[in-house]
Amino acid sequence: MKEVIEKILVSTDGSPESESAFAAIMPLVRAYAPEVAVLYVFEDPESSFMPPARIAKACGALRSTNVNAYLELREGMPAEEILK
Repeated sequence: MKEVIEKILVSTDGSPESESAFAAIMPLVRAYAPEVAVLYVFEDPESSFMPPARIAKACGALRSTNVNAYLELREGMPAEEILK
């Protein structure tokens, strides 16, 4: 039985270091064409509900190559939200 990857979660904090995750998933994206959820969690409830521009740009770049990608924003503790 061939295993299929249907969904990939990329959690990112918007730092240049976290952007390496996007390059790392590309072989899987090419092989399996999964849905890609890009998750950004902000801790401060008074902060803007807008992700850093780098995250929106990376998600947009995935979509521009016909990857089924979407950006999900959540408020809370990053580790807890990632596990949810």
